[in-house]
Amino acid sequence: MHLFFSGRKISSCTMKTGHPEIVSQLVDLIGITSIMEVLIRLIGADETMYSSYADSMQWLDDIQVLEMIVDKFSTSDSPEVHANAAEILCAVTRYAPPALAAKISSPSFVGRLFQHAFEDSRPKSVLVHSLSVCISLLDPKRLVSASYQAFRSQLSHGTLVTASPETVNGMLDSLGDLLKLLDVSSAENVLPTTYGSLQPPLGKHRLKIVEFISVLLSIGSAAAETRLIQLGAIKHAIDLFFE
Repeated sequence: MHLFFSGRKISSCTMKTGHPEIVSQLVDLIGITSIMEVLIRLIGADETMYSSYADSMQWLDDIQVLEMIVDKFSTSDSPEVHANAAEILCAVTRYAPPALAAKISSPSFVGRLFQHAFEDSRPKSVLVHSLSVCISLLDPKRLVSASYQAFRSQLSHGTLVTASPETVNGMLDSLGDLLKLLDVSSAENVLPTTYGSLQPPLGKHRLKIVEFISVLLSIGSAAAETRLIQLGAIKHAIDLFFE
């Protein structure tokens, strides 16, 4: 995979004119870390590699590569697939070419993320990693993972996506449903520990929801602050310390 993208003369124009189905095949293997890194480069995280091929970026938008990736939250039960899909999407929020930046920050794309996150049959990892993408949209400088940070250090800086008021409002539409997931009164799970039993255990998904709330509070959005107050989000978060 390193050889696949090591040459500066190689561009996604090759796939465009020859085998565009390769992109779909790569997305199907997104759970493999090396494939994830190839997709990040292909999408344009390494801007210097594709600076002369603007039409290639439009082609990637035309074949709906971001939709292919986000739909892995719905079609796969693998936590590794969910984690790698989120890392790619978070990379796009930091270094996206303009066309992809506009798409990933659109209310419709945010709505698609939450749609997958709230599907009843989906594992909690879908919710956790979908929120990671939303957090990265709100705060692109926030770190995703140590492994990706090491990979990211090799890449050039592109366009930094900034969440628009419309993007924030799209997230606020789902805030009420997120807060319902903080309710632990009906949970029956018990986690024995050396310090006693957690009944129920807090869970990564609740921690991620609280992180999402904290980022909403930090972005200086009056609409976000008003909605958080109306829904009692801070009280819900504080109650987790005592329930």
